[in-house]
Amino acid sequence: MMAYKKVALAALTLLLASCGTLQKQAFDGTKTYALVSIACNDKISVNSGNQAGGPASILGMVQSVGKDVGYSEKAEPVFKEILPEIKTAFRQDRHFKLLPENKVLRSAAYKNVAGEDPKGFFVSMVLPDKYKLIRDKDQLKQLARDLNVDGVITVSVYMGYGFSGLNLGGLVSAGAHSAKVGYLIAAVDRDGNTLWSDNIEVVSDKSVPALGDAVNFPKLEPLLVATAKKGVHDVLHKLD
Repeated sequence: MMAYKKVALAALTLLLASCGTLQKQAFDGTKTYALVSIACNDKISVNSGNQAGGPASILGMVQSVGKDVGYSEKAEPVFKEILPEIKTAFRQDRHFKLLPENKVLRSAAYKNVAGEDPKGFFVSMVLPDKYKLIRDKDQLKQLARDLNVDGVITVSVYMGYGFSGLNLGGLVSAGAHSAKVGYLIAAVDRDGNTLWSDNIEVVSDKSVPALGDAVNFPKLEPLLVATAKKGVHDVLHKLD
């Protein structure tokens, strides 16, 4: 299963490097959108760096037995901390008007939309309370019509880390861990046209020194929070 997850994360890295779509006239400040899906991967795990896909060092495996140190950790606590920043950034953006959150979540249209199971085979997602994971274009265009808005927006956040350093014969590693946060954005109009499809990966300016490739998550998580907060503003700046 770990090998499959590494393949999925490698595919995500390629996706984050791909080109996007933007119809700028749809974001001239006069249109109204609804933010209908906000999701985050459920595990903080390696997604790039020279350790990705490779074997863990013996020292790292020994360290991972200890508390708060390992190769993956639940992302939900960090996601809950950055969620207000994401919502505020979209609500205050000058390129569009945003339908109030309570009008979206309390609407019959939103309650009736099927969405999809956030528990995926490769990567599972966590969601804010009352939100659904919605990626099907037909469901998105129907939501735009039923909510009487010009379009709907979905946001997916992917949190991970990269290790850079030396691995000496699989026995011991020395280097540093950096926080890595990816955003995938999609906006669809009432006819099912893609108005905005974009992505960004942000790497923390600081890193956590490591003797061994296992991660000290209490030290990494503040870097993830800061990087994720910066990332949401970076991706919205692409509308400028």
